[in-house]
Amino acid sequence: MKNTILILSLFFVCNLSAQIEYNFEIQTNPDSTFNLLVIEQLSDDRSKIDKYANMDTTAIQARLYSDINAAYERIARINRQIDDQVSLRNQLISALNSQGINDYVLNTRERLDSFYMAPSWAYRTAGDTLQVLTPQLMANNLTRLKNQANEPVFLILPNSPNNIKIRFYEANDSGGFQLTDRIVDLYSNDSRVYVGTDADGLRHVFVKRRQ
Repeated sequence: MKNTILILSLFFVCNLSAQIEYNFEIQTNPDSTFNLLVIEQLSDDRSKIDKYANMDTTAIQARLYSDINAAYERIARINRQIDDQVSLRNQLISALNSQGINDYVLNTRERLDSFYMAPSWAYRTAGDTLQVLTPQLMANNLTRLKNQANEPVFLILPNSPNNIKIRFYEANDSGGFQLTDRIVDLYSNDSRVYVGTDADGLRHVFVKRRQ
């Protein structure tokens, strides 16, 4: 009987245009070898599975160590680009601030006032059940996401179409809901699937549904 000892879920960017989810599952065999299943989630109901059978410890370590090293290298290149862009952004903001004419936040809210409106949003974290959320455009040009009980759960704070912050609501003592200080940065490459990791390492995925 095979025993699953490890399951990993990862998101990769493919050609900088689509986000694809991969699951890596390692199974043990009676002879102490391993099977590696690479599951590519093509859509909600379609997946592709590549199986690498009867790998010994050295072989499976070499395969995954190589993939881990490649991921670190991609992260290094991306983080270097991020650092350059953060420096550029800060210089641009500083130039506007020096003349007292920086209204970027207000301008962005007005420009993207209905950009995040959709029939619904889907939200999940690792291991959690998918939640369907309803967007509500507020008077201050921000979009609030409400759960199926019509309770506010998240507030979208836009930086740009593909770069947003999500601020959390919580219940208060008076029976209502209030915004908390908990904020997660989310990023997208298609203005539809937004992904970010909070300070505790929990991964959050938001999807703006088209229908």
